[in-house]
Amino acid sequence: MLSHYSQKVLTAHEIGNVLSEVRASYAATKYAKEKIKACWPCKVVVTSGFFSPLGLHHLQMLYDATKYGNFWIVIVNDDKILKEKKGYVWENEQSRIAKIASLACVHYACLWPESDVSGALKLIRPDVFLNGGDVTLETLNKNEFRVCKEIKCRLVFDTKGKSGSSSQMIEQSLKAYNERTTFIVS
Repeated sequence: MLSHYSQKVLTAHEIGNVLSEVRASYAATKYAKEKIKACWPCKVVVTSGFFSPLGLHHLQMLYDATKYGNFWIVIVNDDKILKEKKGYVWENEQSRIAKIASLACVHYACLWPESDVSGALKLIRPDVFLNGGDVTLETLNKNEFRVCKEIKCRLVFDTKGKSGSSSQMIEQSLKAYNERTTFIVS
């Protein structure tokens, strides 16, 4: 069912190499369009997060990314970072990255072992770094801000907020389980 996703899961270094080739093709020849078909001209958008569990708000943000570019990469924080931040792992990294990579709007996905994704941004060198509803310019990681400025990457903040956030979904699930009632995740 999800077999095609594994071709879309690479390391940040491998994604950076692929994008270097794409950009070189774009600069070198007008016929490069034949090689990279769906993403011409190439404008790379990166977003990052836990995506645990993957919720409607995540899907909306990923599909909204189409306004900012045509080549989408998602950095998924690994289980170690998730456990450090949340105190638990609701859904393991392999399941989370499989779901993300299976989305039609995502070209590549990578696991990242740090909450600070500035290292991945340096390797990938996106044109746009899209941040979720709980991140603002004031709360953005300072290293990520510095790298974006250094590589001339545009910062975009999803202003829709965290309606239907993963934390809310988990809280609703646990409450329903404890109360033995049915629930609807919105």
